Amino acid sequence: MRVDPSIFKAYDIRGIYPSQLDENTARGVGRAFATYLKPAQVVVGRDMRLSSPAVRAALLEGLTQQKVNVIDIGMVSTDQYYYACATLNLPGLMVTASHNPPEYCGFKMVRKMPYLLSGDEGIQDLRRIIETDDYANAPGEGRIEQRDLSAGFVDCVLGLVDTERMRPLKVVADTGNGMVGPILKRVYDRLPVDLVGMYLDPDGSLPNHGLDPMKQENRDELERRVVSENAAIGFAFDGDGDR
Repeated sequence: MRVDPSIFKAYDIRGIYPSQLDENTARGVGRAFATYLKPAQVVVGRDMRLSSPAVRAALLEGLTQQKVNVIDIGMVSTDQYYYACATLNLPGLMVTASHNPPEYCGFKMVRKMPYLLSGDEGIQDLRRIIETDDYANAPGEGRIEQRDLSAGFVDCVLGLVDTERMRPLKVVADTGNGMVGPILKRVYDRLPVDLVGMYLDPDGSLPNHGLDPMKQENRDELERRVVSENAAIGFAFDGDGDR
């Protein structure tokens, strides 16, 4: 299959949807991932981008076509996805383009936590398999199971700190309509935190600002809000929560 080689990056597969990366690409990634790692079961998650549901569906087709069983953890942040891969001791794929503009889509891939597929180890191998249609022969079809691991993730995060010693704190958090908002609220609900939330609901149309918190224009409103709310601190998150 012909595929744009530029989408195969150092640490992920990423391109503009659908001109560089579409459902056919996603289906090929699923089949190539299964051929390369030969897993019996994988974890799959996705972000809130408007293209992600269609790309995820095609990815699942590719995986199950290779007789791989899938644990679908739904719409999650990247740290929730990594938690799932580590807890279940499984490889995985996350449909996300992180902090990039909304027209992008892509995949972050885990070999086995804490080892990710990279350009040197795995990603270029997937490209070659897709380009040559060199998929493993796998008669039969895999199964898909939906599973919610969010409660365990919240417990894991809270277990990293001594919550009894925390003093009350007012915090402003801007999740930019990305994936962090829902799980952040659940964590802070169990802490002595007065949360002032900004754009906590996932929305792939990005109605408020961009997803890259390293850009000043995406932090301007948060900085003003920290001052006006007399908050102790403010946090800005990117689209999938890995920065």
